[in-house]
Amino acid sequence: MGQLAKNNGSPSPMPNGPLIGEAREKAQNVMDETKDRLQEEIATRTEGAAGELVDAANALRQTSQQLDGNSVAPFVAKAADHLERASGYVRTADLRKIQRDVESFARREPLLFLGGAFALGMAAARFLKATSSMKEEP
Repeated sequence: MGQLAKNNGSPSPMPNGPLIGEAREKAQNVMDETKDRLQEEIATRTEGAAGELVDAANALRQTSQQLDGNSVAPFVAKAADHLERASGYVRTADLRKIQRDVESFARREPLLFLGGAFALGMAAARFLKATSSMKEEP
């Protein structure tokens, strides 16, 4: 108890010197490696998403050709064009720009945004359901 009274109960000061500098350098290296890995993962996933959009656009184009003469065919072809443009956008835009653009669109067109989010959710659910049932089959 006498020792606490001598230093007023405060812990002893941490040593300054090479140990702290080394710890900071190692922490910075870990942060840099994590940032690099995250950027690589984002790039990989972005490229995958863009590829899936192209695949969907190609499927819509084939559907449009099969519907030739039907009144729906031009709308399906137009949707394919939009998906292909979206693929190029996803490939070239950075994550922050995409986020700003989505937020801006949601503010300008909230009903379209919600409708699109709902449709995307339904499509994702169907896709997940289809892929899970494919895995279960022997």
